[in-house]
Amino acid sequence: MLLTFDFVKEAGEWAGVCLELGTAASSCTLEQAREQLQEAVELQLNEMERLCTIDEYLEDNHVHVVPIDPDACPEEAGFVVATDHA
Repeated sequence: MLLTFDFVKEAGEWAGVCLELGTAASSCTLEQAREQLQEAVELQLNEMERLCTIDEYLEDNHVHVVPIDPDACPEEAGFVVATDHA
């Protein structure tokens, strides 16, 4: 699925938000904020899947599932993260 992560540095700390889901995280470094936001989104989506409402939840949040060839992505990449948006 394609999710947009937006990061901004505020008061010496990096804050990130998943624009589609509203999930947020912050940390001292951009890399830590990215990792924490990715983990928070994974937990959120896993819980929605556990509750058997994942398809409805994604539709309600206008998240589009995009097929990705797993062989074309590094194993550690759980998400395609975009830090720029128009």
